[in-house]
Amino acid sequence: MPLNIPRLPLLAGLDGYETSALRSDFSAGLAIAAVGLPSAIAYPAIAGLPPETGLYASITPLVAYALFGPSQRLIVGPDAATMTVLAAVLAAIFATPGIATDRVTVAALLALAVGALCLAARAVRLGVLATFLSRPILTGFFAGISLSILIGQIERFTGTDIEADGLIGPVLELFREATSIHWPSLVLALGCFALLQVARTVNSPMPGPVIVVVLSVLLSFLFDFEARGIAIVGNIPEGLPSLMLPRMGDLPFDTLLFGAAAIFLVSFGSGVIAARSFGALGGYQVDPNRELAGFGAANIAAGLFGTFPVTAPIPEQP
Repeated sequence: MPLNIPRLPLLAGLDGYETSALRSDFSAGLAIAAVGLPSAIAYPAIAGLPPETGLYASITPLVAYALFGPSQRLIVGPDAATMTVLAAVLAAIFATPGIATDRVTVAALLALAVGALCLAARAVRLGVLATFLSRPILTGFFAGISLSILIGQIERFTGTDIEADGLIGPVLELFREATSIHWPSLVLALGCFALLQVARTVNSPMPGPVIVVVLSVLLSFLFDFEARGIAIVGNIPEGLPSLMLPRMGDLPFDTLLFGAAAIFLVSFGSGVIAARSFGALGGYQVDPNRELAGFGAANIAAGLFGTFPVTAPIPEQP
């Protein structure tokens, strides 16, 4: 009697794969990396994490999802909405007096907790929650998230110390502190933003983020941005991420758990809508419970390799 051994989704997905497609798939992977990596380096700044954690979040979780996730098209990694909620959770945790643990360790613990919640939800078949999620609702939510991120970056692209919180306070403070704006930083930021819009409008064969990153690096080399007061990323540690098991230490368990639950809800919402978008394009059904298994594996891999919670960002077009 033959043994009925379940296969990893990756192996099942490779059935019928033609080696002639390797060349085009490899080129597609390079194109996606060229677009995704600049964003991956920038996203950690939202939560006060070092830029290399964004690179790590684009490697190990992606491999884990490829092994255990059901979709052949979904790409997991850093996501703006998840990072914004993570930033709020980290702020709440570090508002507690006496916390000695660093932010990277806490972010890794949250990733492990989110992964565990995904697997627990998979076990009790909570994928039914996806029934109550719609793209218009999440689009409105993410529009608000985008506005929040934009306001939160005022200090970075103007070089001004902003102490106010909320959506209106930082803008009003910027007007009051207009004399302290670092104009080279602001001009560079506005120029890069305009270049992104032009590249999108004219359907540039080279993605806008790639153009901006390459041009910015070239200009920084030619004109020494750091010497002119323009903030740069700086040196990024070399090598691949190493396996680690973050320690709980003196962290408040309840705040960590509730924070992980909030991140789970947002990341699962984004991921399942992204999966449905690709499912509509490819003409196949999406099983939210199987997606929970893939997201759980991706977040556990993120936590074990010292980075933050991840999900599948919603594509711009369904």
